[in-house]
Order: sequence, then structure tokens, then C-alpha cells
Amino acid sequence: MEGRQVMDAHLSTTGTGFQTQVVCAQIGARDHYAFPRALHRCGALAALVTDFWWPWNGAPDLPLLRRLRGRWHPDLQAARVLSMNLPTLRSEAISRLTRRQHWDQMMHGNRLFQTRALRRIPWNEFLRRYPAGGRPVLFAYSYAALDLLRHAKHLGWTTLLGQIDPGPLDSRIAEHELQQWPEFGSAWRGAPACYYDHWRKELELADRIIVNSEWSRQALLTEGVAAERIDIIPVPCEESDAQDHPAKDYPTAFTSARPLRVLFLGQINLRKGVPALLTAMENLADQPVELWMAGPLKLNLPARHAAASNIRWLGPITCGAVGKFYRNADIFIFPTHSDGFGLTQLEAQSWRMPVIASKHCGEVVVDGHNGMLLDEVTAECIQAALGYCCANPQILRQWSADSGVAPRFRLDAAGQMLMQVIQDAQRAAL
Repeated sequence: MEGRQVMDAHLSTTGTGFQTQVVCAQIGARDHYAFPRALHRCGALAALVTDFWWPWNGAPDLPLLRRLRGRWHPDLQAARVLSMNLPTLRSEAISRLTRRQHWDQMMHGNRLFQTRALRRIPWNEFLRRYPAGGRPVLFAYSYAALDLLRHAKHLGWTTLLGQIDPGPLDSRIAEHELQQWPEFGSAWRGAPACYYDHWRKELELADRIIVNSEWSRQALLTEGVAAERIDIIPVPCEESDAQDHPAKDYPTAFTSARPLRVLFLGQINLRKGVPALLTAMENLADQPVELWMAGPLKLNLPARHAAASNIRWLGPITCGAVGKFYRNADIFIFPTHSDGFGLTQLEAQSWRMPVIASKHCGEVVVDGHNGMLLDEVTAECIQAALGYCCANPQILRQWSADSGVAPRFRLDAAGQMLMQVIQDAQRAAL
């Protein structure tokens, strides 16, 4: 009982109710560093440990650096960031020469990050300065967390795992799609067994597992993870002046001169429902509907879809150019078979763009309010949804007026939810 009183006193020493300090270990700029930024805003970020960190203003446009662009955020310029710039640059150069297979390269990079992070984190410093009655916290992301979680657990830290996807379910779905759509001849290959073997050990070492949607929670439940160890925290939207955009203006009717402009933005692959989407567009060839496909192509594209007159293939889009497409398109489509969340849904909503989405991702769309949910990810369902929107521009006008980023998807909300998870995990350990 004495330990519980000490913890409660410790947790009530700041305005947010928490004095907890969190070390975040993160490869890359996942979700625009959302959770480290949320923790920093709460005053709870002890350090961000990441592979590369550099303010990019005026940086040279060198091939070696292009994949590392964006590895910085102004919200964290006053935070303590422990990066590994030179080793990461060396690894990037070596990877260009060795040309490992995708999964070998990914797993090798995850191992290197953990080895370097173990040396970079001043574990004893955080333990010494931590107030009596509490424990430091490690937050690490799945598939690059095993060694870090094991060491933190050994030291008595509280351990959190940020689950970046629905786990093995994604691979099973991609395999099914590959069999269903052989003409797309995807080069996709499933993860080797050891990839998920390591992941299951991460799950065992985590005090709590944070997923970003109910879909991901259900996927972990099917893997045998106890429900009480899983918490849902949606990915927060990047705060920007996009929030100030007015509702979109739509014509009274869509025509061949002014078609319904549908935007798809992301990886163009099987799991995202792309074959069903392209088949739907093939069936809508005589309707005033135009699809904009933005993102890297990760499948073999049949010639008839590549040459379709109602599809614009835009290729990968830089972060600076994305706003133009959100501004000019009429509706965003996200027909994914499986996604942890799909941050592009929120980005579209911040531009007051209605969204057509599947039920297999984050819960952003309220059906009939700010967009439409697909009953199934099939060409028939997508065709029906796009046909309905094309015939009812007044509905799009109303959906746009009701679009926006709800409070639960803001950075402050993510910080509050994450701190509550930490509080619950630490109290449960008493």
C-alpha cells in the first residue's frame, strides 16, 4: 500500500498529473514523430532515440541523403534527441552496394538500430535521476524493439510496444490477394518466419501494447494477446494551416469536362485494394469519374490499366506537393484490406475532403457524415460508392462541410491517452 501511495504522489506532481519520463526509440519519421512530440508537449519525453536527425534547410540534394529527408521535426528542436547520423549514413552507403533482398535489408536495419540504440541510451543516468517510487519508461516500435525491451525489462523499466501494423494478418491478406489477382504479378514476398518469431517475443516483453485502431486490436487478439494488455491510441494528425481550409466547392453536376476527381495516395500495392479499385474504374469508363493515383508502384500494372483514359498516374509525391492534390481533388479513397490506421485519411479530412474507406483501418470515417464506408473491398462495392458520389454532388458538399479533424485525433489527445496508459501500467506493476 505504501508503494501505491508513493506512486500516486509521484504521478500528481505536474499539471498533467504525471512526472513520468519516457525514452522513445524510433527508426525514421513514422507518423511525423507523433508520439515523441505528444510526450514532449506533456513534458514527459526524456529522449528520442532515432537513426538519423538533421534539420534539412539548405541540405545538399545528394542521392545518399534523399531517403533520409524529413528526419527532423521543429516541434522537437528543444527536445533531447540521441541520433546515430554517421553510422546510419555508413549503413545507407553499404546497403546501396550490397543490394540485399527486401526482408533481409529490413531485418538487418532493425538489428543495427537496436545495437546502436543500446549503446546510445544512457540507461544508468535515467535510473539515477528518476524519483523514488517510479520507473523510467521505454516506448519502442514493433519489429525493432526486442533487444531494447529485453534490456529495459532487466533494469526494471516499464515497457511499451507501439504496434505499427496488424501483424501476421497483413501477410495472410496479401498472400490471398496475390492468388486472387495473378495478372498483377506482384513482387511481394511474405516475411520470413523469424520476423514474426522475434515479434512475438516483443509482445511478451511489453507491459502494454499500443495499437492505433480496433482493426489492429482484433488482429492481436487472434494472435492470443490478452485484451487487457492492448490499448488503442489513434495516430494524431499533423497540425498545420490545412485546418483552416473552407469546405470544398462542388459543381451542380459532374461532366466529362468536370469529372469527379478521386484521389488515392499511398503505396500502390495489393493490400491497399488497388486491383479492386482499378477494376471499378474500368467498369466506370463511361462515367465522369477520374482517378488520381499518387504513390510508388509496388505491383506489375496490366497495360489496360496503365493506359486507361480515366486514370492519371502521378508517381511518388513529395511532402511539399501533397497539399495541391488534397486541395484539388473531390474525394479521397482508401480501400485497404488491412492497415493499422492510414494517416492519409486524417490528412484528407484536414483539407475538408470526404473519404471513402474500408472498415479495415482507423476509425476516421463516420458513414454518411464525412464520407462513406465500404461494406467490402470489392470492385462492385467501390464502383457503387463512386457512382453514388458522382450522381450526388450535393452529398459531397455536405460531407465536406462536416469533415475535419476530430478532437480525438489531435496531438494533445494522443499525449493524454498515452500518459494514461503509462499510469495504468505502472500502477499495475506495484
